[in-house]
Amino acid sequence: MKNLTYSIVLISLLLIAGEWLIGCGRSGQTDAGSRSQSFSLRTNFDEFLDDEIDSILFDEILSSFTPDVWDFIVLAPEIPIQDSTFIQVGAPTENVGYQFTVEIGFETKEKGLTLYRLYTTDKALVLEYLIDYWKDQVVPDVHAWEDVTWEMG
Repeated sequence: MKNLTYSIVLISLLLIAGEWLIGCGRSGQTDAGSRSQSFSLRTNFDEFLDDEIDSILFDEILSSFTPDVWDFIVLAPEIPIQDSTFIQVGAPTENVGYQFTVEIGFETKEKGLTLYRLYTTDKALVLEYLIDYWKDQVVPDVHAWEDVTWEMG
Protein backbone atom coordinates (compact mmCIF):
# COMPACT_ATOMS: atom_id res chain seq x y z
CA MET A 1 0.00 0.00 0.00
CA LYS A 2 2.87 2.34 0.82
CA ASN A 3 4.37 1.79 -2.67
CA LEU A 4 0.99 2.52 -4.32
CA THR A 5 0.62 5.78 -2.39
CA TYR A 6 4.21 6.72 -3.24
CA SER A 7 3.58 5.98 -6.95
CA ILE A 8 0.39 8.07 -7.03
CA VAL A 9 2.13 11.02 -5.37
CA LEU A 10 5.08 10.74 -7.76
CA ILE A 11 2.83 10.59 -10.84
CA SER A 12 0.86 13.59 -9.59
CA LEU A 13 4.04 15.59 -9.05
CA LEU A 14 5.29 14.69 -12.53
CA LEU A 15 2.00 15.77 -14.09
CA ILE A 16 2.04 19.07 -12.20
CA ALA A 17 5.68 19.68 -13.16
CA GLY A 18 4.89 18.84 -16.79
CA GLU A 19 2.02 21.33 -16.91
CA TRP A 20 4.22 23.96 -15.29
CA LEU A 21 6.98 23.38 -17.84
CA ILE A 22 4.51 23.54 -20.72
CA GLY A 23 3.13 26.80 -19.33
CA CYS A 24 6.63 28.24 -19.05
CA GLY A 25 7.32 27.35 -22.66
CA ARG A 26 4.24 29.24 -23.80
CA SER A 27 5.40 32.46 -22.20
CA GLY A 28 8.52 32.36 -24.33
CA GLN A 29 6.51 32.33 -27.56
CA THR A 30 5.74 35.34 -29.68
CA ASP A 31 2.86 37.61 -28.78
CA ALA A 32 0.46 34.81 -29.80
CA GLY A 33 0.53 33.38 -26.28
CA SER A 34 -2.55 35.27 -25.04
CA ARG A 35 -4.77 34.32 -27.98
CA SER A 36 -7.72 32.06 -27.40
CA GLN A 37 -8.32 30.80 -30.93
CA SER A 38 -6.68 29.91 -34.24
CA PHE A 39 -6.40 32.06 -37.34
CA SER A 40 -5.61 31.54 -40.98
CA LEU A 41 -3.56 34.07 -42.91
CA ARG A 42 -3.34 34.27 -46.68
CA THR A 43 -1.57 36.65 -49.03
CA ASN A 44 -1.43 36.77 -52.80
CA PHE A 45 1.80 34.75 -52.58
CA ASP A 46 1.55 32.51 -49.53
CA GLU A 47 -0.52 30.92 -46.78
CA PHE A 48 0.60 30.77 -43.16
CA LEU A 49 -0.26 28.31 -40.41
CA ASP A 50 -1.54 29.62 -37.10
CA ASP A 51 1.76 29.05 -35.29
CA GLU A 52 3.65 31.03 -37.98
CA ILE A 53 1.56 34.18 -37.48
CA ASP A 54 2.90 37.03 -35.37
CA SER A 55 3.04 40.82 -35.40
CA ILE A 56 6.43 40.80 -37.15
CA LEU A 57 4.94 38.81 -40.03
CA PHE A 58 2.12 41.37 -40.41
CA ASP A 59 4.67 44.18 -40.59
CA GLU A 60 6.83 42.30 -43.11
CA ILE A 61 3.85 41.59 -45.35
CA LEU A 62 2.57 45.18 -45.28
CA SER A 63 6.10 46.47 -45.96
CA SER A 64 6.37 44.21 -49.00
CA PHE A 65 3.28 45.65 -50.72
CA THR A 66 4.17 47.16 -54.10
CA PRO A 67 2.16 49.41 -56.42
CA ASP A 68 2.60 47.14 -59.46
CA VAL A 69 0.73 44.14 -58.01
CA TRP A 70 -2.57 43.96 -56.14
CA ASP A 71 -1.04 42.77 -52.87
CA PHE A 72 -3.33 41.61 -50.11
CA ILE A 73 -3.47 39.95 -46.72
CA VAL A 74 -6.55 38.15 -45.37
CA LEU A 75 -6.76 37.24 -41.69
CA ALA A 76 -9.63 34.95 -40.70
CA PRO A 77 -10.44 33.64 -37.23
CA GLU A 78 -11.53 30.05 -36.71
CA ILE A 79 -14.58 31.37 -34.81
CA PRO A 80 -16.11 34.76 -35.73
CA ILE A 81 -15.14 37.70 -33.53
CA GLN A 82 -18.22 39.81 -32.73
CA ASP A 83 -19.73 38.39 -35.96
CA SER A 84 -16.62 39.32 -37.95
CA THR A 85 -15.35 36.52 -40.18
CA PHE A 86 -12.27 38.25 -41.64
CA ILE A 87 -10.21 41.41 -41.92
CA GLN A 88 -8.23 42.07 -45.08
CA VAL A 89 -5.83 44.69 -46.34
CA GLY A 90 -5.04 45.41 -49.96
CA ALA A 91 -2.75 47.77 -51.80
CA PRO A 92 -4.13 49.38 -54.94
CA THR A 93 -2.39 48.67 -58.23
CA GLU A 94 -2.28 52.35 -59.13
CA ASN A 95 -1.68 55.52 -57.17
CA VAL A 96 -5.08 56.73 -56.07
CA GLY A 97 -4.03 58.89 -53.12
CA TYR A 98 -4.00 56.18 -50.45
CA GLN A 99 -1.74 53.28 -49.68
CA PHE A 100 -4.01 50.72 -48.01
CA THR A 101 -7.56 49.48 -48.38
CA VAL A 102 -8.79 47.84 -45.17
CA GLU A 103 -11.97 45.77 -45.25
CA ILE A 104 -13.76 43.81 -42.58
CA GLY A 105 -16.59 41.35 -43.11
CA PHE A 106 -19.41 40.41 -40.76
CA GLU A 107 -21.88 37.53 -41.02
CA THR A 108 -25.18 37.69 -39.14
CA LYS A 109 -28.49 35.89 -39.52
CA GLU A 110 -30.35 39.20 -39.74
CA LYS A 111 -28.20 40.96 -42.36
CA GLY A 112 -26.20 38.13 -43.93
CA LEU A 113 -22.71 39.17 -45.06
CA THR A 114 -21.81 42.84 -44.64
CA LEU A 115 -18.57 44.50 -45.70
CA TYR A 116 -17.01 47.75 -44.48
CA ARG A 117 -14.05 49.58 -46.05
CA LEU A 118 -11.52 52.17 -44.95
CA TYR A 119 -8.85 53.84 -47.10
CA THR A 120 -5.70 55.03 -45.36
CA THR A 121 -2.04 55.89 -45.81
CA ASP A 122 -1.34 55.10 -42.14
CA LYS A 123 0.56 51.79 -42.04
CA ALA A 124 0.80 51.91 -38.23
CA LEU A 125 -2.99 52.10 -37.98
CA VAL A 126 -3.41 49.14 -40.34
CA LEU A 127 -0.86 47.15 -38.36
CA GLU A 128 -2.72 48.02 -35.15
CA TYR A 129 -6.02 46.78 -36.63
CA LEU A 130 -4.43 43.46 -37.66
CA ILE A 131 -2.65 42.89 -34.36
CA ASP A 132 -5.68 43.84 -32.25
CA TYR A 133 -7.89 41.54 -34.32
CA TRP A 134 -5.45 38.64 -34.15
CA LYS A 135 -3.93 38.96 -30.68
CA ASP A 136 -6.81 40.39 -28.61
CA GLN A 137 -9.80 39.48 -30.82
CA VAL A 138 -10.84 43.15 -31.01
CA VAL A 139 -12.85 44.32 -34.01
CA PRO A 140 -12.17 47.88 -35.22
CA ASP A 141 -14.95 50.42 -34.73
CA VAL A 142 -16.41 50.56 -38.25
CA HIS A 143 -19.01 53.31 -37.66
CA ALA A 144 -16.98 55.79 -39.72
CA TRP A 145 -16.04 53.19 -42.36
CA GLU A 146 -17.82 52.96 -45.72
CA ASP A 147 -20.48 50.24 -45.96
CA VAL A 148 -19.70 48.53 -49.28
CA THR A 149 -21.96 45.51 -48.85
CA TRP A 150 -23.74 46.44 -52.08
CA GLU A 151 -20.54 45.64 -54.05
CA MET A 152 -20.95 41.95 -53.29
CA GLY A 153 -24.14 41.81 -55.31
